[in-house]
Amino acid sequence: MRISFLLHSIDNFGGVPRATSSLATALAAQHQVEIVSIFRTADRPSFAPSADVSVRYLVDQRDGAQKPKEGERSRIMPREDDWADRYSREVDDKVLGHLGTCGADVVIAARPTFAAYFVAHGRHGYGRVVIDHEGSMVPSEELRARTLELYREMDGVVCLTQADADTYRHRLGEQAPPLAAIGNIVPPPARHAPVRGLPLIAAAGQLVPRKGFDTLINAFAKVAPHHPQWRLRIFGRGPEHGRLQELVHAHGLSDAVRLMGAVPDLTAEWDKAAFAVSAARRESFGLTLVEAMHHGLPVLAADAPFGPGEIVTPGQNGILVPVGDEDAMAQAMHYLITQPAEREKLSQGAYASAPLYSAERIAFLCTAFLREVAASVPDGSAAVLPPVVHAGVPAQVLVGGDGSIEVRTVAQPGTELPALCVTLRRADAPLVRLAALGTSVDEATGVTHAVYAVPAEPPILTEGRYDIDLELPDGRRQALAVEGVHTGGLLVRRIPPEGPAYWPVPYRAADGHLSLFVRHRAEHAEVHSVVVGQDGWLVRGSLIVPREANLSGLRLSAAPRRGSVASTVSGHASVGHDGTFEAHLPFAGVVAASSGGHDDWDLWLEREPGLPRIRLARFFDDILERKRIDVYPTQRWHHPTQGPVSGRVFFTPGNELSFTVSPD
Repeated sequence: MRISFLLHSIDNFGGVPRATSSLATALAAQHQVEIVSIFRTADRPSFAPSADVSVRYLVDQRDGAQKPKEGERSRIMPREDDWADRYSREVDDKVLGHLGTCGADVVIAARPTFAAYFVAHGRHGYGRVVIDHEGSMVPSEELRARTLELYREMDGVVCLTQADADTYRHRLGEQAPPLAAIGNIVPPPARHAPVRGLPLIAAAGQLVPRKGFDTLINAFAKVAPHHPQWRLRIFGRGPEHGRLQELVHAHGLSDAVRLMGAVPDLTAEWDKAAFAVSAARRESFGLTLVEAMHHGLPVLAADAPFGPGEIVTPGQNGILVPVGDEDAMAQAMHYLITQPAEREKLSQGAYASAPLYSAERIAFLCTAFLREVAASVPDGSAAVLPPVVHAGVPAQVLVGGDGSIEVRTVAQPGTELPALCVTLRRADAPLVRLAALGTSVDEATGVTHAVYAVPAEPPILTEGRYDIDLELPDGRRQALAVEGVHTGGLLVRRIPPEGPAYWPVPYRAADGHLSLFVRHRAEHAEVHSVVVGQDGWLVRGSLIVPREANLSGLRLSAAPRRGSVASTVSGHASVGHDGTFEAHLPFAGVVAASSGGHDDWDLWLEREPGLPRIRLARFFDDILERKRIDVYPTQRWHHPTQGPVSGRVFFTPGNELSFTVSPD
């Protein structure tokens, strides 16, 4: 069959683009498949499909592109849709033009209201199908009523849960189109590298009210005092970020709950967690729940309509609690934290449940349904669509528990293996060439990989950011297209007891290629926690210095940034026999030293005159840039001459500790 998906934007970061890309890739094994993205907002999709899937755009909205003129609002897109104001008559013309020339057997709309374009276009030889990713989450009765009107005109509707399909069948009665309940594809990870035993809970989703992250944070706040070593990481972005961060501060959990932002691939993050949590109030499917199960994670979920109840089987692969019940969620978290044997039992059940959403099974069910739809309408005409070309050699990266970095790239058997080049981002910097250790054959796929290793110990690399690529035998350089970066080993790696401090962190750069951030310092003050007290900031951490280092006269010093008119602020510091330190910075000193304008200070540990000072920073984990993740509450004071001012501690883009004061 010739199958065409119609999507708002494949460049967006969200569940619909990801699910569409996965389904298109699976169907492309047997069919000719394209994705038509109405809007283009980036140079590459957030979730790129396989090269067998063609990708086309109708409207280019990237910076510098010639955008459509703002004209009259769309006459087709239902005004009840929250996104209606993004659609104009010019967009209408482009969508209708595409439908008239696509030559598909079936066109699949990835948004319910896109059915309005099918109705406006009329009958033109293709099956009209909607995949309803919203289901019970339709925000208003008006939009729900409009959706039902449109569905009466469709040739088929795919719901993500049986409950949603039954609801539409009941509401539409005899006017219901063919309905199917087919969940999203949730593929198994390309590489599974679990790091078990970490006291870490993971949650993921858009930061919007219906996801219930406020309930989750409140529930964790009830658990945290009894389990101070446990941490909660929340992945995602959205309009609730500021409110949720304030809630974290209100509970005093700034070092225990982290809003990690959006990540393009959660694979490595699930591998680090002990269990996954969802507190969603409404959930059309629960894609992240199945993702977590693929990694053997027990799932604790609110029993929201309709997805979680069809995915989570209590006592088999997870726990269900009532929606919005903070006490029940806290009790369930406490149970999973204190019962490792139960976690292991549920983990085995999670592994067993995840294949229900495999690409092969979902593609089979979807193909059978689409064939029925296509058989009910006249055949379309063939259209040959150019494939998307993806640059770069596929690569997987795994950090071991000792900090060593293994890089695996696809290799051609029998050919000379290229060298791995590690290049500092500086014009005069020499590159480091690493020869391949050898090859390895994946037993499941038969693919041959070249294996490289970046050592975990100094002095191989100086501090800075590096690009990693291949140098082919003929001297040409080839980029690495990163498919996964598994950094869980950094969370179990032992912090060095003495200097130098050396901590390389691999990551996928914005262009999808492999990069490395190396911290390498002769002396280092690692920050473990920052407590906002009654009269100042209390910083606790560990000194990583040579055994013979002179620490006499140790004190905290806050040095103003270059160009600032503020004065230096001093505070007390002490160090224990085990190398741990405490440093206190008084608020009174901060206010007195402030100019009353915008002032920034960097925090150091000073010693006797003539000895180098030691910068406070937080390097020793898997977080690349923590400025927007490790966030602390703002304090407010009265400046003696300038009036109200506010200040807060923050981490710089280089993960060093500083603080700022500015007029309130």
